[in-house]
Amino acid sequence: MKNSLGTRHRGWLFDEDFDIPPADAPGGVEPEFIAPVYSLADLEAARATAAATARTAALADATGQDTAMAAAACARIADALAASTEQAHALAESVARPLATALLAALRAALPTLFAHHGTRETAALVARIAPALRCVPRATISLDPPSLAVIAALPAIVAIDPERLSLRADPTLTAGEIAITWQDGGLRRDLAGLLGEIDQLLELSGFLETPHGR
Repeated sequence: MKNSLGTRHRGWLFDEDFDIPPADAPGGVEPEFIAPVYSLADLEAARATAAATARTAALADATGQDTAMAAAACARIADALAASTEQAHALAESVARPLATALLAALRAALPTLFAHHGTRETAALVARIAPALRCVPRATISLDPPSLAVIAALPAIVAIDPERLSLRADPTLTAGEIAITWQDGGLRRDLAGLLGEIDQLLELSGFLETPHGR
């Protein structure tokens, strides 16, 4: 009885404590050597590939930035050119209008003198140009100032027209350079007063004249 109560029976309980790690073997154990998966050459190749990839990405980014900057610069240049074009057009109009007005005013001042000195020759050139058309009308009459009549009558283009179709008439109311042509269905007239009146209308529209010149 004493043996059963006072003596610990080792077979009843576990001596192992699963929470306590087992003690290392005496003297220690060398860890197992595992050969590296990549060699030094593989590492150098991977490094070179990464560097090339980074360089390509950097170049692509720089190219994109350069393209964007170039596009922005081109846009600014285009805007500047458009503004310059508008300014040039405005400047040209501001210069051309007064210049054209001045030329018209000078022409109006010189026109009477031009008619007096060159009217007959200019009329002869005009008649020579329209003579072929006068051959197609049944009957036409050309009225001229008396001094110009003889010059026009001697033109080969007028001499070649049948007198039954074309007649020349002296009109004392006309001056050198003035002419009137009539035919069966119409006619035309060019006179100094009419030309001056047309120039006056243009000058009035441009504000150069407040009242038309006397005729």
